[in-house]
Amino acid sequence: MKKKILAVLLLCLLAVLAVSCGEPTPPEECKHKRLTETKYEPTCSLEGYIQHVCLECGHTYKSDFVEPAGHDLATVVTQPTCSTEGYTTYICNTCNYSYDAGFIAPTGHTLTSKITPQTCVEEGYTTYSCGCGYSYRTALVVPNGHNLTKTTVAPTCEADGYDLYECNVCDYHYKTAFTSMKHDFTETVVPPTCKAEGYTLIDCKDCDYTYKTNYVVPTGHEYTKKTVAPTFSTSGYTIYTCKCGFSYISDYVWYSNIFSGARGNEDKNCAFGVDLSYHNKTVDFEALAADGVDFVILRAGYDGHVDTKFEEYYAAARKAGLDIGAYIYTYATNADDLVTYTATVLKALEGKTFEYPIYLDLEDAVQKTLPTETLMDMCFAYCELLVQNRYYPGIYSYLNFIESKLNTEQLAACFDVWVAHYPLSMSVYGKDYYVDEYSMWQYTETGSVAGVNGKADLNICYKDYPTLIKELGYNGHTK
Repeated sequence: MKKKILAVLLLCLLAVLAVSCGEPTPPEECKHKRLTETKYEPTCSLEGYIQHVCLECGHTYKSDFVEPAGHDLATVVTQPTCSTEGYTTYICNTCNYSYDAGFIAPTGHTLTSKITPQTCVEEGYTTYSCGCGYSYRTALVVPNGHNLTKTTVAPTCEADGYDLYECNVCDYHYKTAFTSMKHDFTETVVPPTCKAEGYTLIDCKDCDYTYKTNYVVPTGHEYTKKTVAPTFSTSGYTIYTCKCGFSYISDYVWYSNIFSGARGNEDKNCAFGVDLSYHNKTVDFEALAADGVDFVILRAGYDGHVDTKFEEYYAAARKAGLDIGAYIYTYATNADDLVTYTATVLKALEGKTFEYPIYLDLEDAVQKTLPTETLMDMCFAYCELLVQNRYYPGIYSYLNFIESKLNTEQLAACFDVWVAHYPLSMSVYGKDYYVDEYSMWQYTETGSVAGVNGKADLNICYKDYPTLIKELGYNGHTK
Protein backbone atom coordinates (compact mmCIF):
# COMPACT_ATOMS: atom_id res chain seq x y z
CA MET A 1 0.00 0.00 0.00
CA LYS A 2 2.82 2.37 0.93
CA LYS A 3 4.43 1.65 -2.39
CA LYS A 4 1.29 2.65 -4.24
CA ILE A 5 1.05 5.90 -2.30
CA LEU A 6 4.66 6.76 -3.02
CA ALA A 7 4.17 6.01 -6.68
CA VAL A 8 1.20 8.34 -6.85
CA LEU A 9 3.10 11.14 -5.07
CA LEU A 10 5.98 10.72 -7.48
CA LEU A 11 3.75 11.01 -10.48
CA CYS A 12 2.17 14.18 -9.07
CA LEU A 13 5.58 15.70 -8.47
CA LEU A 14 6.64 14.97 -12.02
CA ALA A 15 3.48 16.50 -13.38
CA VAL A 16 4.06 19.70 -11.40
CA LEU A 17 7.61 19.91 -12.62
CA ALA A 18 6.52 19.42 -16.22
CA VAL A 19 3.96 22.22 -16.03
CA SER A 20 6.34 24.64 -14.35
CA CYS A 21 8.95 24.12 -17.02
CA GLY A 22 6.57 24.62 -20.05
CA GLU A 23 4.61 27.87 -19.06
CA PRO A 24 5.65 31.40 -17.84
CA THR A 25 4.91 32.58 -14.35
CA PRO A 26 1.50 34.32 -14.18
CA PRO A 27 1.55 38.11 -13.52
CA GLU A 28 0.72 39.50 -10.16
CA GLU A 29 -3.02 40.12 -9.71
CA CYS A 30 -4.15 43.90 -10.26
CA LYS A 31 -5.23 45.67 -7.12
CA HIS A 32 -7.47 48.23 -9.03
CA LYS A 33 -6.07 51.20 -7.20
CA ARG A 34 -6.39 53.73 -10.09
CA LEU A 35 -10.12 53.94 -10.85
CA THR A 36 -12.39 56.47 -12.65
CA GLU A 37 -16.04 56.84 -11.66
CA THR A 38 -18.90 58.01 -13.95
CA LYS A 39 -22.33 58.60 -12.48
CA TYR A 40 -25.42 57.87 -14.62
CA GLU A 41 -28.71 59.36 -13.39
CA PRO A 42 -31.84 57.19 -13.57
CA THR A 43 -34.38 57.92 -16.41
CA CYS A 44 -38.07 57.14 -16.67
CA SER A 45 -37.36 53.52 -17.66
CA LEU A 46 -33.65 52.90 -16.88
CA GLU A 47 -31.94 52.55 -13.45
CA GLY A 48 -29.11 54.89 -12.43
CA TYR A 49 -25.62 53.70 -11.26
CA ILE A 50 -21.92 54.53 -10.90
CA GLN A 51 -19.54 52.90 -13.38
CA HIS A 52 -15.95 52.21 -12.24
CA VAL A 53 -13.07 51.73 -14.75
CA CYS A 54 -9.53 50.68 -13.78
CA LEU A 55 -6.97 52.84 -15.54
CA GLU A 56 -4.33 50.08 -15.29
CA CYS A 57 -6.13 46.97 -16.51
CA GLY A 58 -9.40 48.28 -17.98
CA HIS A 59 -11.58 46.28 -15.64
CA THR A 60 -15.08 47.77 -15.19
CA TYR A 61 -17.90 47.27 -12.74
CA LYS A 62 -21.10 49.09 -11.58
CA SER A 63 -22.36 50.03 -8.12
CA ASP A 64 -24.82 52.26 -6.26
CA PHE A 65 -27.81 51.32 -8.40
CA VAL A 66 -30.90 53.64 -8.30
CA GLU A 67 -34.40 52.56 -9.37
CA PRO A 68 -35.93 54.09 -12.64
CA ALA A 69 -37.89 57.34 -12.02
CA GLY A 70 -40.98 56.18 -13.93
CA HIS A 71 -42.95 58.22 -16.52
CA ASP A 72 -44.57 61.61 -15.64
CA LEU A 73 -47.64 61.30 -17.87
CA ALA A 74 -49.90 64.10 -19.20
CA THR A 75 -53.14 63.47 -21.13
CA VAL A 76 -54.52 64.96 -24.38
CA VAL A 77 -58.13 64.08 -25.26
CA THR A 78 -59.06 63.86 -28.97
CA GLN A 79 -62.83 63.96 -29.46
CA PRO A 80 -64.45 61.63 -31.98
CA THR A 81 -65.67 63.14 -35.32
CA CYS A 82 -68.21 61.97 -37.85
CA SER A 83 -65.77 59.50 -39.37
CA THR A 84 -62.85 59.12 -36.93
CA GLU A 85 -62.46 57.61 -33.41
CA GLY A 86 -61.91 59.64 -30.27
CA TYR A 87 -59.12 58.66 -27.82
CA THR A 88 -56.88 59.83 -24.99
CA THR A 89 -53.15 60.27 -25.64
CA TYR A 90 -50.78 59.81 -22.68
CA ILE A 91 -47.44 61.68 -23.09
CA CYS A 92 -44.48 61.62 -20.70
CA ASN A 93 -43.41 65.18 -19.82
CA THR A 94 -39.84 64.00 -19.37
CA CYS A 95 -38.97 61.63 -22.23
CA ASN A 96 -41.87 62.14 -24.73
CA TYR A 97 -42.92 58.50 -24.44
CA SER A 98 -46.60 58.27 -25.47
CA TYR A 99 -49.46 55.85 -26.14
CA ASP A 100 -53.19 56.05 -27.00
CA ALA A 101 -56.03 54.48 -24.98
CA GLY A 102 -59.70 54.94 -24.16
CA PHE A 103 -60.93 54.77 -27.78
CA ILE A 104 -64.47 56.13 -28.60
CA ALA A 105 -66.39 55.21 -31.77
CA PRO A 106 -67.05 57.91 -34.55
CA THR A 107 -70.29 59.93 -34.11
CA GLY A 108 -71.46 59.46 -37.73
CA HIS A 109 -72.55 62.21 -40.23
CA THR A 110 -75.46 64.61 -39.53
CA LEU A 111 -76.77 65.41 -43.03
CA THR A 112 -78.84 68.34 -44.38
CA SER A 113 -80.26 68.46 -47.92
CA LYS A 114 -80.38 71.28 -50.51
CA ILE A 115 -82.24 71.07 -53.82
CA THR A 116 -80.65 72.75 -56.90
CA PRO A 117 -83.26 72.99 -59.67
CA GLN A 118 -82.36 72.25 -63.27
CA THR A 119 -81.70 75.14 -65.75
CA CYS A 120 -81.88 75.36 -69.53
CA VAL A 121 -78.54 73.58 -69.93
CA GLU A 122 -77.61 72.13 -66.49
CA GLU A 123 -79.01 69.17 -64.51
CA GLY A 124 -80.90 69.60 -61.23
CA TYR A 125 -79.93 67.61 -58.11
CA THR A 126 -80.15 67.27 -54.31
CA THR A 127 -77.01 67.91 -52.25
CA TYR A 128 -76.59 66.19 -48.85
CA SER A 129 -74.05 67.93 -46.63
CA CYS A 130 -72.55 67.32 -43.20
CA GLY A 131 -71.02 70.06 -41.02
CA CYS A 132 -67.67 68.29 -41.31
CA GLY A 133 -67.47 69.07 -45.04
CA TYR A 134 -68.57 65.71 -46.33
CA SER A 135 -71.25 65.89 -49.08
CA TYR A 136 -72.73 63.99 -52.02
CA ARG A 137 -75.41 64.47 -54.72
CA THR A 138 -78.39 62.36 -55.73
CA ALA A 139 -81.64 62.56 -57.71
CA LEU A 140 -80.27 64.15 -60.93
CA VAL A 141 -82.92 65.91 -63.08
CA VAL A 142 -82.39 66.53 -66.84
CA PRO A 143 -82.06 70.21 -68.12
CA ASN A 144 -85.18 72.06 -69.36
CA GLY A 145 -83.67 73.30 -72.66
CA HIS A 146 -83.89 76.93 -73.95
CA ASN A 147 -87.20 78.76 -74.44
CA LEU A 148 -86.33 80.98 -77.45
CA THR A 149 -88.05 84.05 -78.94
CA LYS A 150 -87.10 85.67 -82.29
CA THR A 151 -86.52 89.42 -82.91
CA THR A 152 -85.71 90.82 -86.39
CA VAL A 153 -83.25 93.81 -86.46
CA ALA A 154 -83.33 95.86 -89.69
CA PRO A 155 -80.00 96.78 -91.39
CA THR A 156 -78.56 100.37 -91.37
CA CYS A 157 -75.90 102.11 -93.49
CA GLU A 158 -73.13 100.87 -91.21
CA ALA A 159 -74.59 97.85 -89.38
CA ASP A 160 -75.94 94.53 -90.70
CA GLY A 161 -79.49 93.40 -90.07
CA TYR A 162 -80.18 89.99 -88.52
CA ASP A 163 -82.60 87.67 -86.67
CA LEU A 164 -81.92 87.63 -82.94
CA TYR A 165 -82.91 84.53 -80.95
CA GLU A 166 -83.02 85.03 -77.15
CA CYS A 167 -83.88 82.59 -74.34
CA ASN A 168 -86.65 83.87 -72.01
CA VAL A 169 -85.13 82.06 -69.04
CA CYS A 170 -81.35 82.67 -69.31
CA ASP A 171 -78.92 84.98 -71.15
CA TYR A 172 -78.32 82.64 -74.08
CA HIS A 173 -78.78 84.24 -77.53
CA TYR A 174 -77.51 84.02 -81.11
CA LYS A 175 -77.95 85.78 -84.48
CA THR A 176 -78.73 84.46 -87.98
CA ALA A 177 -79.83 85.67 -91.44
CA PHE A 178 -77.49 88.69 -91.75
CA THR A 179 -78.39 91.42 -94.30
CA SER A 180 -76.63 94.73 -95.13
CA MET A 181 -77.03 98.03 -97.00
CA LYS A 182 -74.74 100.96 -98.07
CA HIS A 183 -74.53 104.73 -97.45
CA ASP A 184 -76.40 107.06 -99.81
CA PHE A 185 -73.97 109.99 -100.08
CA THR A 186 -74.26 113.64 -101.16
CA GLU A 187 -71.24 115.91 -101.83
CA THR A 188 -70.78 119.56 -100.77
CA VAL A 189 -67.73 121.58 -101.85
CA VAL A 190 -66.41 124.03 -99.21
CA PRO A 191 -63.96 126.55 -100.76
CA PRO A 192 -60.73 127.52 -98.94
CA THR A 193 -60.33 130.82 -97.07
CA CYS A 194 -57.26 132.82 -96.08
CA LYS A 195 -56.51 130.57 -93.10
CA ALA A 196 -58.78 127.53 -93.46
CA GLU A 197 -58.49 124.60 -95.87
CA GLY A 198 -61.10 123.93 -98.50
CA TYR A 199 -62.56 120.44 -98.84
CA THR A 200 -65.40 118.28 -100.14
CA LEU A 201 -67.90 117.18 -97.47
CA ILE A 202 -69.35 113.70 -98.01
CA ASP A 203 -72.68 113.29 -96.15
CA CYS A 204 -74.98 110.22 -95.95
CA LYS A 205 -78.71 110.94 -96.44
CA ASP A 206 -79.84 108.09 -94.22
CA CYS A 207 -77.54 108.46 -91.19
CA ASP A 208 -75.17 110.90 -89.48
CA TYR A 209 -72.00 109.55 -91.10
CA THR A 210 -69.83 112.25 -92.77
CA TYR A 211 -66.23 112.68 -93.83
CA LYS A 212 -64.05 115.19 -95.68
CA THR A 213 -61.82 114.70 -98.73
CA ASN A 214 -60.16 116.61 -101.59
CA TYR A 215 -58.50 119.13 -99.26
CA VAL A 216 -57.31 122.44 -100.76
CA VAL A 217 -54.64 124.54 -99.03
CA PRO A 218 -55.66 127.96 -97.63
CA THR A 219 -55.37 130.82 -100.10
CA GLY A 220 -53.29 132.86 -97.67
CA HIS A 221 -53.86 136.46 -96.69
CA GLU A 222 -53.91 139.24 -99.29
CA TYR A 223 -52.65 142.29 -97.45
CA THR A 224 -52.91 146.01 -97.91
CA LYS A 225 -50.30 148.13 -96.12
CA LYS A 226 -50.66 151.28 -94.07
CA THR A 227 -47.53 152.93 -92.71
CA VAL A 228 -47.59 154.86 -89.43
CA ALA A 229 -44.65 157.26 -89.14
CA PRO A 230 -42.54 157.20 -85.98
CA THR A 231 -42.42 160.07 -83.50
CA PHE A 232 -39.90 161.00 -80.84
CA SER A 233 -41.98 159.23 -78.18
CA THR A 234 -43.57 156.36 -80.12
CA SER A 235 -42.33 153.80 -82.62
CA GLY A 236 -43.33 153.79 -86.24
CA TYR A 237 -44.72 150.65 -87.87
CA THR A 238 -46.67 149.20 -90.80
CA ILE A 239 -50.17 147.73 -90.40
CA TYR A 240 -50.86 144.79 -92.73
CA THR A 241 -54.61 144.13 -93.18
CA CYS A 242 -56.29 141.26 -95.06
CA LYS A 243 -59.77 141.47 -96.60
CA CYS A 244 -60.82 138.71 -94.17
CA GLY A 245 -60.27 141.10 -91.27
CA PHE A 246 -57.00 139.65 -89.99
CA SER A 247 -54.24 142.21 -89.44
CA TYR A 248 -50.84 142.50 -87.83
CA ILE A 249 -48.24 145.17 -87.21
CA SER A 250 -44.64 144.84 -88.42
CA ASP A 251 -41.70 146.80 -89.82
CA TYR A 252 -41.13 148.76 -86.64
CA VAL A 253 -38.96 151.86 -86.83
CA TRP A 254 -37.56 153.33 -83.60
CA TYR A 255 -36.26 156.82 -82.89
CA SER A 256 -33.34 157.49 -80.62
CA ASN A 257 -35.43 157.59 -77.45
CA ILE A 258 -35.04 153.80 -77.11
CA PHE A 259 -32.92 152.16 -79.80
CA SER A 260 -30.07 154.50 -80.75
CA GLY A 261 -26.40 155.05 -80.23
CA ALA A 262 -24.25 157.58 -78.43
CA ARG A 263 -21.46 159.54 -80.02
CA GLY A 264 -18.03 157.97 -79.84
CA ASN A 265 -16.36 161.10 -78.57
CA GLU A 266 -18.42 161.03 -75.36
CA ASP A 267 -16.17 159.35 -72.84
CA LYS A 268 -18.41 159.83 -69.82
CA ASN A 269 -20.14 156.80 -68.26
CA CYS A 270 -17.95 154.49 -70.38
CA ALA A 271 -17.65 150.76 -69.77
CA PHE A 272 -14.79 148.49 -70.84
CA GLY A 273 -15.48 145.09 -72.40
CA VAL A 274 -14.19 142.11 -74.40
CA ASP A 275 -15.97 140.10 -77.10
CA LEU A 276 -15.26 136.35 -77.19
CA SER A 277 -15.96 133.24 -79.27
CA TYR A 278 -14.73 129.66 -79.43
CA HIS A 279 -11.54 130.99 -81.11
CA ASN A 280 -10.42 132.29 -77.72
CA LYS A 281 -10.43 128.75 -76.32
CA THR A 282 -9.70 128.80 -72.55
CA VAL A 283 -10.69 132.06 -70.82
CA ASP A 284 -10.28 132.97 -67.13
CA PHE A 285 -13.33 135.15 -66.44
CA GLU A 286 -12.34 135.78 -62.83
CA ALA A 287 -9.08 137.28 -64.14
CA LEU A 288 -11.02 139.42 -66.63
CA ALA A 289 -13.14 140.89 -63.84
CA ALA A 290 -10.06 141.50 -61.69
CA ASP A 291 -8.36 143.31 -64.62
CA GLY A 292 -11.15 145.91 -64.83
CA VAL A 293 -13.35 144.34 -67.52
CA ASP A 294 -16.99 145.41 -67.02
CA PHE A 295 -18.74 143.28 -69.64
CA VAL A 296 -18.28 140.50 -72.19
CA ILE A 297 -20.05 140.08 -75.54
CA LEU A 298 -20.23 136.32 -76.30
CA ARG A 299 -20.81 134.80 -79.71
CA ALA A 300 -24.09 132.90 -79.32
CA GLY A 301 -23.76 131.24 -82.71
CA TYR A 302 -24.02 131.59 -86.46
CA ASP A 303 -26.74 130.73 -89.00
CA GLY A 304 -28.60 128.14 -86.91
CA HIS A 305 -25.56 126.80 -85.03
CA VAL A 306 -24.67 127.53 -81.40
CA ASP A 307 -21.07 128.51 -80.60
CA THR A 308 -19.38 125.51 -78.96
CA LYS A 309 -18.09 127.70 -76.09
CA PHE A 310 -21.26 129.74 -75.53
CA GLU A 311 -22.75 127.76 -72.64
CA GLU A 312 -19.38 127.39 -70.89
CA TYR A 313 -18.49 131.08 -71.33
CA TYR A 314 -21.93 132.26 -70.19
CA ALA A 315 -21.83 130.23 -66.95
CA ALA A 316 -18.27 131.36 -66.14
CA ALA A 317 -18.98 135.04 -66.89
CA ARG A 318 -22.11 134.98 -64.77
CA LYS A 319 -20.18 133.36 -61.91
CA ALA A 320 -17.48 136.05 -62.19
CA GLY A 321 -20.11 138.81 -61.85
CA LEU A 322 -19.60 140.26 -65.35
CA ASP A 323 -22.38 141.88 -67.37
CA ILE A 324 -23.10 139.88 -70.53
CA GLY A 325 -24.22 140.57 -74.09
CA ALA A 326 -24.19 138.36 -77.19
CA TYR A 327 -23.79 138.48 -80.95
CA ILE A 328 -24.93 136.24 -83.80
CA TYR A 329 -22.72 135.98 -86.89
CA THR A 330 -24.51 135.44 -90.20
CA TYR A 331 -23.73 134.38 -93.76
CA ALA A 332 -27.34 135.07 -94.82
CA THR A 333 -28.01 137.10 -97.98
CA ASN A 334 -31.70 137.83 -97.43
CA ALA A 335 -34.07 138.64 -94.58
CA ASP A 336 -36.03 135.36 -94.68
CA ASP A 337 -32.95 133.16 -94.24
CA LEU A 338 -31.61 135.45 -91.54
CA VAL A 339 -34.84 135.22 -89.53
CA THR A 340 -34.87 131.41 -89.85
CA TYR A 341 -31.24 131.06 -88.72
CA THR A 342 -31.61 133.58 -85.90
CA ALA A 343 -34.76 131.92 -84.50
CA THR A 344 -32.78 128.70 -84.06
CA VAL A 345 -29.89 130.38 -82.21
CA LEU A 346 -32.31 132.32 -79.98
CA LYS A 347 -33.31 129.03 -78.36
CA ALA A 348 -29.84 128.94 -76.78
CA LEU A 349 -30.65 132.27 -75.06
CA GLU A 350 -33.79 130.97 -73.37
CA GLY A 351 -33.62 130.91 -69.57
CA LYS A 352 -30.66 133.33 -69.49
CA THR A 353 -30.38 137.07 -68.78
CA PHE A 354 -28.26 139.62 -70.64
CA GLU A 355 -27.35 143.19 -69.66
CA TYR A 356 -26.07 144.19 -73.11
CA PRO A 357 -27.77 143.94 -76.55
CA ILE A 358 -27.97 140.84 -78.74
CA TYR A 359 -26.08 142.05 -81.81
CA LEU A 360 -26.31 140.97 -85.46
CA ASP A 361 -22.76 140.60 -86.83
CA LEU A 362 -23.18 141.80 -90.44
CA GLU A 363 -19.78 141.86 -92.14
CA ASP A 364 -19.22 138.66 -94.14
CA ALA A 365 -17.74 138.80 -97.64
CA VAL A 366 -20.92 137.30 -99.16
CA GLN A 367 -22.80 140.42 -98.03
CA LYS A 368 -20.47 142.97 -99.65
CA THR A 369 -22.16 142.58 -103.05
CA LEU A 370 -25.71 142.92 -101.68
CA PRO A 371 -27.64 146.15 -102.31
CA THR A 372 -28.16 148.53 -99.41
CA GLU A 373 -31.93 147.92 -99.47
CA THR A 374 -31.44 144.16 -98.94
CA LEU A 375 -28.97 144.72 -96.11
CA MET A 376 -31.29 147.19 -94.38
CA ASP A 377 -34.20 144.75 -94.78
CA MET A 378 -32.04 142.18 -93.00
CA CYS A 379 -31.31 144.66 -90.19
CA PHE A 380 -35.00 145.50 -89.76
CA ALA A 381 -36.08 141.83 -89.89
CA TYR A 382 -33.47 140.84 -87.30
CA CYS A 383 -34.38 143.63 -84.89
CA GLU A 384 -38.10 142.98 -85.36
CA LEU A 385 -37.64 139.29 -84.52
CA LEU A 386 -35.65 140.10 -81.39
CA VAL A 387 -38.08 142.73 -80.15
CA GLN A 388 -40.99 140.31 -80.68
CA ASN A 389 -39.12 137.90 -78.39
CA ARG A 390 -38.30 140.73 -75.92
CA TYR A 391 -34.59 140.90 -76.68
CA TYR A 392 -32.76 144.23 -77.09
CA PRO A 393 -31.22 144.20 -80.62
CA GLY A 394 -28.15 145.88 -82.07
CA ILE A 395 -26.12 145.87 -85.30
CA TYR A 396 -22.36 145.18 -85.46
CA SER A 397 -20.04 145.84 -88.40
CA TYR A 398 -16.82 147.61 -89.31
CA LEU A 399 -16.80 151.32 -90.14
CA ASN A 400 -16.15 151.04 -93.88
CA PHE A 401 -18.98 148.50 -94.34
CA ILE A 402 -21.39 150.72 -92.40
CA GLU A 403 -20.55 153.85 -94.38
CA SER A 404 -20.44 152.19 -97.82
CA LYS A 405 -23.17 149.50 -97.62
CA LEU A 406 -25.75 150.58 -95.00
CA ASN A 407 -28.15 153.51 -94.70
CA THR A 408 -26.47 155.48 -91.93
CA GLU A 409 -29.47 157.76 -91.40
CA GLN A 410 -31.74 154.75 -90.73
CA LEU A 411 -29.06 153.21 -88.54
CA ALA A 412 -28.78 156.34 -86.43
CA ALA A 413 -32.57 156.67 -86.12
CA CYS A 414 -33.55 153.05 -85.57
CA PHE A 415 -30.69 150.91 -84.27
CA ASP A 416 -27.99 150.66 -81.66
CA VAL A 417 -24.73 150.24 -83.56
CA TRP A 418 -21.53 148.59 -82.40
CA VAL A 419 -18.75 149.72 -84.75
CA ALA A 420 -15.35 148.12 -85.32
CA HIS A 421 -12.57 150.52 -86.32
CA TYR A 422 -8.90 150.22 -85.50
CA PRO A 423 -6.97 153.53 -85.59
CA LEU A 424 -3.20 153.70 -85.75
CA SER A 425 -3.02 154.48 -82.07
CA MET A 426 -5.23 151.99 -80.23
CA SER A 427 -5.37 154.27 -77.19
CA VAL A 428 -6.97 157.08 -79.19
CA TYR A 429 -10.70 157.20 -79.84
CA GLY A 430 -13.15 160.05 -80.36
CA LYS A 431 -14.30 162.65 -82.82
CA ASP A 432 -11.46 162.04 -85.29
CA TYR A 433 -13.04 158.69 -86.20
CA TYR A 434 -16.81 159.14 -85.92
CA VAL A 435 -19.38 161.42 -87.50
CA ASP A 436 -22.50 159.29 -86.81
CA GLU A 437 -23.93 157.85 -83.62
CA TYR A 438 -22.54 154.57 -82.28
CA SER A 439 -23.21 153.07 -78.89
CA MET A 440 -20.13 150.87 -78.68
CA TRP A 441 -16.69 150.91 -80.29
CA GLN A 442 -14.39 147.94 -80.90
CA TYR A 443 -11.11 149.82 -81.09
CA THR A 444 -8.67 146.90 -81.51
CA GLU A 445 -8.51 143.22 -82.34
CA THR A 446 -4.95 142.80 -81.06
CA GLY A 447 -5.39 143.96 -77.50
CA SER A 448 -4.13 142.30 -74.37
CA VAL A 449 -6.10 141.63 -71.21
CA ALA A 450 -5.68 139.29 -68.24
CA GLY A 451 -7.61 136.03 -68.61
CA VAL A 452 -7.36 135.80 -72.44
CA ASN A 453 -4.43 134.01 -74.02
CA GLY A 454 -3.12 135.88 -77.06
CA LYS A 455 -4.80 138.79 -78.80
CA ALA A 456 -8.22 140.07 -77.75
CA ASP A 457 -10.97 142.30 -79.16
CA LEU A 458 -11.34 145.30 -76.83
CA ASN A 459 -14.38 147.57 -76.68
CA ILE A 460 -15.60 150.85 -75.19
CA CYS A 461 -19.35 151.27 -74.51
CA TYR A 462 -20.90 154.76 -74.26
CA LYS A 463 -24.39 153.73 -73.13
CA ASP A 464 -25.67 152.47 -69.77
CA TYR A 465 -27.21 149.30 -71.19
CA PRO A 466 -27.57 147.39 -67.89
CA THR A 467 -29.88 150.07 -66.46
CA LEU A 468 -31.83 150.61 -69.71
CA ILE A 469 -32.40 146.92 -70.51
CA LYS A 470 -33.54 146.08 -66.98
CA GLU A 471 -35.95 149.05 -66.97
CA LEU A 472 -37.45 147.87 -70.28
CA GLY A 473 -37.73 144.28 -69.05
CA TYR A 474 -35.77 142.90 -72.03
CA ASN A 475 -33.18 140.12 -72.41
CA GLY A 476 -34.77 137.83 -69.81
CA HIS A 477 -35.14 140.55 -67.17
CA THR A 478 -38.50 141.50 -65.70
CA LYS A 479 -39.62 145.04 -65.00
